[in-house]
Amino acid sequence: MTTSRTMILAAALAGLAQAVAACSSSSSAGGSGGDAANQACDASFEAVYRDIYTCVGVELPGDHVATLKTQYRKYCVAQLGEPGRTASAAQLEACAKAHQAQTCGTQTTPAECKLDSFAGTLAEGAGCYEDAQCQSLFCAIDVNSDVSCGKCAKRVADGEACSHATDVCVIGDRCDATSGKCVKATEVTPVAAGGGCIVSLQCEAALGCINNKCAPRVGEGGACPNGDECEQALGCDATASKCTKRSLAKAGEACDGEVVLCETGNCNTPNPATKGTCPTVIADGAACTATDGSQTCLELSTCIAGKCTPLDPTVCK
Repeated sequence: MTTSRTMILAAALAGLAQAVAACSSSSSAGGSGGDAANQACDASFEAVYRDIYTCVGVELPGDHVATLKTQYRKYCVAQLGEPGRTASAAQLEACAKAHQAQTCGTQTTPAECKLDSFAGTLAEGAGCYEDAQCQSLFCAIDVNSDVSCGKCAKRVADGEACSHATDVCVIGDRCDATSGKCVKATEVTPVAAGGGCIVSLQCEAALGCINNKCAPRVGEGGACPNGDECEQALGCDATASKCTKRSLAKAGEACDGEVVLCETGNCNTPNPATKGTCPTVIADGAACTATDGSQTCLELSTCIAGKCTPLDPTVCK
């Protein structure tokens, strides 16, 4: 099975949300970077942090934030220097600021962050770490292997046969499960207040799906029978079905992944109704098992070949 890494802000958002994802890692390469790169990477970090923490109503301890920001800057500066990359520090900063200007929970990608604006120079077959290095904007990575590198690969053209497991369609298309071909993707406009809905993700960012109509999200103490009606900074307590302030728990402490989140890693529980435990945090260089939910590497590292490893975006050749 192959996958691709999205670029810049999207990569960081996905990586930090999962805590151990391959795109969110510190790097020993890349040096301190110039002022423009450092400024852009700090802006990117602020946008990432806002989405993953502030928007959901929690804040990490100050020393934890400072450590993450330093590690993220090192990784980000190295990322800007990847082989084949054409995206500049100015483009990264513009993307970060545009994203941060959006309302929490907005599902649309700002124009400044569209992947097709950041095509790289590497040809098909070249080693890569993420999409933005490739001319095709697709870096195919075997997610079942212990390596972080992939190869630039061709995107499947509109109308050609595709497989969800191995292929990525040209930008603007999706792989249709019924026809087995790449077809034009329909951009969905978020539903405004009063419009019909089934789940809250269909509604505009500040709205939730209440009684099958998009309406203002439910505040603290309000009912959340569907589990997704609460304001962005609140979670739905699965036991009481009430919108509740979120909190953070440390390794070994109880969590549910909805109201009580983990400071590092994801709550080891199948669903919010089942209480779980925050994972043990494994130091860089120590042994790890990628499939073991009871443990996690540091936020900016991942488990490779049985060891927690800070990924270096410049190592893929």
